[in-house]
Amino acid sequence: MKSNLKLQAALDLAAKGVYLFPTDHRKKPVIKAWPDNATCDPRKIQFWFGNSNLNIAEITGIKSVFVCLDVDGEEGK
Repeated sequence: MKSNLKLQAALDLAAKGVYLFPTDHRKKPVIKAWPDNATCDPRKIQFWFGNSNLNIAEITGIKSVFVCLDVDGEEGK
């Protein structure tokens, strides 16, 4: 059986309380209402990342264990 490192990473993060959601290769969420539907549920994590090319994204802020600082280049001014 082939190891799925992406799935294992997602499950490990979720087990630590990180709310996750899937994105496409352009970093666009592929689920509706992603801030509300991000989850730590291993069944949903398995469904999203078990056999797909989706990327792992995590919620930041109040619902999260992370704080994020997004620093844009010149276009962000």
